[in-house]
Amino acid sequence: LEKFHRMKFDVATPSSQLTTTVTKGYGKQVGKSGPVLDLRSWEAWLASGHVCNELASGRFRTVRPEERLRLLSPRELLRLHGYPDSFTFPEEVSHRQAMALIGNSVTVPLVARLLGELLP
Repeated sequence: LEKFHRMKFDVATPSSQLTTTVTKGYGKQVGKSGPVLDLRSWEAWLASGHVCNELASGRFRTVRPEERLRLLSPRELLRLHGYPDSFTFPEEVSHRQAMALIGNSVTVPLVARLLGELLP
C-alpha cells in the first residue's frame, strides 16, 4: 500500500464502529472497495490486553508513508461474513477470485436474523 500514500482510505482500528463495505474489487480497487487495517493500533490493542488507545485519528484520511497498513485476508473476510473456518475455496480459485467472490457474498447470519424478524 506504500505507493498509495496520497490516497484517502477507510482506516479500521480496534475502536472502529463502522467501515465501508468490502466489495468485489477489494484488493484490486485500492481505496474504493473496503477498509484497510492500521497495524500499529491493532498491535497496541493486542499488547495492552484489548484496551484500545487510538493511535490514528480520522476514519477517511490520507495515509502517511510511515504508516503500516494492510488489507484484510480472504480468511478474515470469510469470518466477517459468518463462514465457518472449515470453509475453503477449490484449489483452482485464485486469491483475486476469492476476494471477488467474498465481496459479492452476503453475511448469512445477519440476513437470516433480518429475515427472522421480518417474516416471523
